[in-house]
Amino acid sequence: MNNINFKGSFIHNINIKKLENDQYVPHKASFVEMNPKDKRDVSALEKIANSWFGLYDEVIYNGALHDSLVPPNRERRFYVLTEQTDTFENMDYKKILGVVEFSKFDDHNYVDFLQTNPKYIKEKPKKNFFGFTKKSKINNKKYSSIGSAILTSLKKISDNSIGLHALTGTEDFYKRNGFKRKNLINFMTNYYFWKKVKR
Repeated sequence: MNNINFKGSFIHNINIKKLENDQYVPHKASFVEMNPKDKRDVSALEKIANSWFGLYDEVIYNGALHDSLVPPNRERRFYVLTEQTDTFENMDYKKILGVVEFSKFDDHNYVDFLQTNPKYIKEKPKKNFFGFTKKSKINNKKYSSIGSAILTSLKKISDNSIGLHALTGTEDFYKRNGFKRKNLINFMTNYYFWKKVKR
């Protein structure tokens, strides 16, 4: 990850999945860097925090708000995955599907917080009293693969390996996306690491 230049901008397009006629099909999304020094970008993150009510959307907004007011004390960036395909200088918060805070951590990069719009997060299948999996609405989410698309995008733009702390219950998601568990010290037992292959 290069030095921050405070220039929010379109990074690249990446496919996610969208439910159409009861099956998921490829759907183009945009990976965009949000600029903490741009009031419109910060406003979009604020509107997300006030409407999603996820675990981390408000934390990410507060981080961007902090960096908009005072120089950041560490190197970090803010990105969103959005359905928006143009006019990125005016981000439509209703089209944002996921958001992530990304920073430098020692000799590699680190996913501070990653949040998908909660209404598109798949629920884990629940089992009934007899141990059989109950039918649920697990496969009727309008969009899928949002979190994976964000991680793939971070891998593409990262100049180094990526670390993160996985919440209990999210470990399989990160494993599917190429992250491996790495025990450091006791309070970091849920630390996962993706190693960038140098070419």
